[in-house]
Amino acid sequence: MEQLPLPPSPRASPLPECLLSRLAGFADLFTRPTSSRVLLLLAGAVLAPGKRTVTATLRILGRDQENDFPAYHAVLNRAPWSSRAVAGCLLRLLLATFVPSDAAVVVGLDDTIERRWGPKISARGIYRDPVRSSKGHFVKTSGLRWLSAMLLVPVPWAGRIMALPFLTLLAPSQRFYAGKPRAPKTLLDWARQAALQIHRWLPGRRIVIVGDTAFAAIDLLAAVRRHVCVVTRLRLDANLFAPAPPKRPGRGRPPIKGKRLPKLTQRLYDPTIAWQRHTVALWYGRTNRIVEIATDLDAEPADILQWFVSRWQLEVTFQETRAHLGVETQRQWSDLAILRTTPALLGLFSLVTLWAHDLAEHRPFAPQTAAWYPKAQLTFSDAIAAVRRKIWAQQISFTSRHDAETIKIPREIWNRMANALAYAA
Repeated sequence: MEQLPLPPSPRASPLPECLLSRLAGFADLFTRPTSSRVLLLLAGAVLAPGKRTVTATLRILGRDQENDFPAYHAVLNRAPWSSRAVAGCLLRLLLATFVPSDAAVVVGLDDTIERRWGPKISARGIYRDPVRSSKGHFVKTSGLRWLSAMLLVPVPWAGRIMALPFLTLLAPSQRFYAGKPRAPKTLLDWARQAALQIHRWLPGRRIVIVGDTAFAAIDLLAAVRRHVCVVTRLRLDANLFAPAPPKRPGRGRPPIKGKRLPKLTQRLYDPTIAWQRHTVALWYGRTNRIVEIATDLDAEPADILQWFVSRWQLEVTFQETRAHLGVETQRQWSDLAILRTTPALLGLFSLVTLWAHDLAEHRPFAPQTAAWYPKAQLTFSDAIAAVRRKIWAQQISFTSRHDAETIKIPREIWNRMANALAYAA
């Protein structure tokens, strides 16, 4: 009689080897004890439904009766590791997988509000709620403002461009700096630092930063234009100027802007400008649209439009991280834990996408459909479901043959899965 292998140790890695291989480059960024706890928190954050608290990740892994839970909280609020170093490593990993070495690196930049309440959250501010507000209705909300940089790349298994977060920065309101010795930093200041940091990570690469109207500011564009290309949207009545001319010999301040240029409204109706029709793929709503273009910049007009249209995927990512990774459900009050947790959950979105990419290369997976829901395209919900199945399968495969109609699930694993379903909300 063939002897079944022994169950894995309770302290064994919760992730299968095919998923662990993607994390090899992060090992040197943590101490050995912290690294082992990070693996557990990652696995728990993927498996847990509902809230993404440290206790929820421990429960889903069957560690709710162990007494070392403070050590897992310490990973976020005390342990010495750098979120910026992790972000740089994640960016290089994403580029190696999805972007050819000679292609432009297209990065979307946008801010979002994480709704949080509580007097102990020092960086909390009052902001306009972008979801509930409209042109004629202003809604305020309490929360944290984050600026996120996401790599915009076509993902094969999804069949579309996805926005993959790698660097997320807390950008508090001006009220946060009251009584502090340092000067307030605006959202544009954080955007400038993010763009320059990406340039330092990727010397020699062509970098394209795509942002909305909020980033159409002369000071920001002037600070980064030597290092990155910025694609943004201007108001039709924006004042436009030519580049500043060279400084004249002698005394006096150098000019900061050149000759005034016609406004966009004037260019729109200028009969001397030749407009060309072009079809842009994946317009908002995942449809094609015919537009008219006219430009004389170094970049191709079609590329500029495609880069800007792909910016919509940032909003999709923000929504999916809330729906499937529990952003806004964490409950840390420590300043350092807050600075680390939300960027980690957004980065987990990219990591799950990478894992799904590896799984799809070996065995393609199909979208979840129903008689009333004919779903043609894979989405992030399908990707995280495939990764969850892989993690659960590793823990139950040692008692069952792969080709068996009936599998044996250890009682401890069954109890964990049952609790996950019973306490899903």
